[in-house]
Amino acid sequence: MSRLIPAIVVNDVTGTSGDLIPWMESASRAALENGIVPDGLPDQVEISITLVGRDHIQELNRVYHGINRVTDVLAFSLEDSTASNDVYTDNSPEFLGDVYVCPEVAQSHARFRGINPSEEILRLVIHGVLHLMGYEHPEGKGRYECEMFKLQEQILTDLSFSE
Repeated sequence: MSRLIPAIVVNDVTGTSGDLIPWMESASRAALENGIVPDGLPDQVEISITLVGRDHIQELNRVYHGINRVTDVLAFSLEDSTASNDVYTDNSPEFLGDVYVCPEVAQSHARFRGINPSEEILRLVIHGVLHLMGYEHPEGKGRYECEMFKLQEQILTDLSFSE
């Protein structure tokens, strides 16, 4: 398996989870290192992770997916990643895509499940990065039994997150 050299940019627009930024970077790296690297993906990639509020993620979901409701995570991969760099050199990473996470929704899910809200945010970061790598999951009953969810949970467990 090819090892990726990631450049990870985390932006907390909400101002609520700044202390989690190093953990989000680690979670992203772990997903990139443990996922199956798609054919044609360069060794150096860049991803962007942005924490946004409910209104912002709802607007993204409405505009790009035609679903006018709040969600917890959205991932937007670039189909033609070479178009993302103005000037491509062997030393510059190719932009893989953006992950948007809504901490408010993550906190709500965490309360419902009785888990640490920070853990849920990291789970969503991993989930989004796996989507950028091409992983998909079914909707409905099979969702939590699929390869993507099993890998996501294994990566989260391996992180040994503790606040």
